[in-house]
Amino acid sequence: MSQKKIKIIITDDHKLFRTGVRNCLEKRADIEIIGEAENGLQLLKLLEFVKPDIIFLNIQMPVMNGVDTLPIIREKYPDLKVIILSMHNDPEVVRKMIELGANTYFTKEAGSDKIYEAILALSKQWFFISDTVRKSMEKKENSSKDGFSDKEIEILKEIQHSSSVEEIAKHVELSPLTVELILNKLKIKAGVENHTDLIDFAIKNITDR
Repeated sequence: MSQKKIKIIITDDHKLFRTGVRNCLEKRADIEIIGEAENGLQLLKLLEFVKPDIIFLNIQMPVMNGVDTLPIIREKYPDLKVIILSMHNDPEVVRKMIELGANTYFTKEAGSDKIYEAILALSKQWFFISDTVRKSMEKKENSSKDGFSDKEIEILKEIQHSSSVEEIAKHVELSPLTVELILNKLKIKAGVENHTDLIDFAIKNITDR
């Protein structure tokens, strides 16, 4: 029985870069590149016809950039995993893309082995903490009093009792999508990669606050 391949679309406005990423990834037996797009608009049109597991998305692109594209992907295709691959390493930019729903973030200088590791992880889980993501959150935590906003603490308390994102959203008066994004951000801050571990973190660190 043949191994099921992880299907990927590469979105970047530079053909040479797309080709380089394709050549690196296609050397892996468990990866299949099923499409390329030059910008967000092309990507959204492509998604009407093909179903990838993971999308590589650049931020700065003509016609439609990654910042505008990502929320649409999250709304229309909530199960798709999105890896940001950008030249920007500004912590504020990284955090913004994570808050918009990216599943991880790499700079274009990242090695192919690290990116492959993220692909494998995201084929089984919702989030991957890359070095870029970790550093961006560490800087944010160092600049604030305790690393968590009042709303984040409220959600950390709520996940100890609520069984679903929809239930949490109702109690904290936010949309389910917003809660999902905040939960992903909290996993980064807590240094965990799944919901169960986040609950354990909340029980140990947030209960008495």
